[in-house]
Amino acid sequence: TKEVLLSPQSQINSFENCHYHFHTVSMTASSGQQLVLPPGIRLHTRCLLKAYVNHSKSTGLWITTINTEEYPQQKGKSRSKGKKCLKAFSFNNEFEAKETAYVNAPPAMMPLGANCYNCDVKFKNFFRGPINCRNCGVCICKNCSVKWHGSMVPETYNKKKAKKIDVCVTCDYLASCF
Repeated sequence: TKEVLLSPQSQINSFENCHYHFHTVSMTASSGQQLVLPPGIRLHTRCLLKAYVNHSKSTGLWITTINTEEYPQQKGKSRSKGKKCLKAFSFNNEFEAKETAYVNAPPAMMPLGANCYNCDVKFKNFFRGPINCRNCGVCICKNCSVKWHGSMVPETYNKKKAKKIDVCVTCDYLASCF
């Protein structure tokens, strides 16, 4: 059995290693035009949850297994409380299996903090508290979130199968550019 780990555990538990703050970012859109992030938008490089690709000699298929437990485990305790946290797919070749693992592995959710990742506003109470972007995992306030239809992200990102999901304004801006 050949096993490939596509997202190292160190990335999941160490958020300081996987997000970067850029006020101006040079990217190229599909139209070939240079993109610069507008003021007030901060870019976050998402950390993906673990995904494994294995080859089954008995069937000849490549199996992709994706962890869907959004929050990192703390001190060996699982937050899923016995719910299903793995999703498996089978493919005829290794390339498709790896690409599917990369595309469908959901982001690890950043711990809910005291301030919004995007605008740095302090959260005042539980009812107007923090939420996580379902596309990149950052902790944001209601003003820095946009509602997307649940079908706009892979089903592994939307475990609860919600019709509407919250995403950050950065993900919304970037999605509109490509």
